[in-house]
Amino acid sequence: MVSKELFDLCDGFDDKHLSSLFWSLDFCLQLREHGYENVYVSLEIAERTKKKKMTDRSEKKKWGQEQSVFQERWRKRLLEGDVYYNLGVLYNKKISINDFLKWYAGV
Repeated sequence: MVSKELFDLCDGFDDKHLSSLFWSLDFCLQLREHGYENVYVSLEIAERTKKKKMTDRSEKKKWGQEQSVFQERWRKRLLEGDVYYNLGVLYNKKISINDFLKWYAGV
């Protein structure tokens, strides 16, 4: 849960550029930029609307555009690594941290 005060401090969710995919990550990174820590609760899910499946080309294109906006906005922070990401997932899938960061940060 986030207080309205903190939500407003971060200007809420970016519905203009990140309405489908990266809205929650963007908001969490904004909180960190303001000096607040996020607590990960594995059994909780943040949802705004019903999940959309990436089935048609227009949805895939929109998600690709959102990913580009997110990566451009947070590239420097993303290249530092994601403190919340379980690196064991990469290890199990035999993906190097460098390959993951290239994909994640869009470089």
